[in-house]
Amino acid sequence: QQQQQQQQQQGREKQQLEAEKQASRAVLKCAASELPLSMRSRLDRPVVLAYRYLTANYGLRCSVFMHDELPTLNSLVDAALYQVVLLESQRMHKLTMVIQNSQQQYLAVHDLPQDAKLWSLRVNSLSTSPAKGRNGELLVPLLIGTSGGDHDGGNAALASIELAWMTSNHAPLGLNGSLALAPPRLELPITALSVELRLPEAYAFNFTGSMREVSIFSQKQPRAVNYQTDRHMVEEGHKFGVHNSYSSSPPEDKAGIRVSLPKQGKRYRFEQVLVVSGNAALNGDYSFVENNNNNTEAAHAGLIRGIASSASTAWSWASKLFQ
Repeated sequence: QQQQQQQQQQGREKQQLEAEKQASRAVLKCAASELPLSMRSRLDRPVVLAYRYLTANYGLRCSVFMHDELPTLNSLVDAALYQVVLLESQRMHKLTMVIQNSQQQYLAVHDLPQDAKLWSLRVNSLSTSPAKGRNGELLVPLLIGTSGGDHDGGNAALASIELAWMTSNHAPLGLNGSLALAPPRLELPITALSVELRLPEAYAFNFTGSMREVSIFSQKQPRAVNYQTDRHMVEEGHKFGVHNSYSSSPPEDKAGIRVSLPKQGKRYRFEQVLVVSGNAALNGDYSFVENNNNNTEAAHAGLIRGIASSASTAWSWASKLFQ
């Protein structure tokens, strides 16, 4: 019974009230500022309706309506960048995001391969460790390196995520085939999603899906944030740059690495605005370009023939000189 009462109380707290006059007699509506100060000082909520009576024989009847509140977003991905480098049977992945977060403790990342090897995770520029969810999803803690004072004027705090991983045991690219290149699925909406691929130059690719191929990113790119700032006071006349016994202890940070993907292969870029429920799709059909290989072999053969011809001409001139 106590639990039921608590649930009812929580339900009432999530409702909004509206007051409306139904009938009145000998009263006149007035502004809240016209109420006596002694009355206003006892109020802890805004005044919705205010009346002053004209005669002692007055009457007023009001109705109160209760409206259920509708839920709104507590967190939102402002910008996300998904990068992939394809190296024969291995692929390197990196996902960088900036999130507006007000209440969420973890971000769930879905559809990572079972054999994915996590390389690093940095939240707000600090190395940390992810967790595994009940359904096998990857849980990224969002409150690392933050405090209660990081909310500016009631606005949601910004959190940055840098997640890198490696997948292997992929089948080598054949003469032709297809690749699934969509990013992992997130439970939060993404305002702007960017994808950068590094693929072998010996192949021609035809991309399909919901993302638009671009030459230059037009949407804002995510940048890491850092809340680890300190304030210290020094004596008057302190000489900065001169070594002294004063030292500040930096915030503790778990040992970790910051992964940078190699710039190998041909670069392809894609964008999509407003990704909801993981609706970003990107596939690539590839085919081996034989002309590139033939042209390279022909160029090498021509170079060898040119060197041989030059050597033969030089030997002929030398023979004539010594005759």
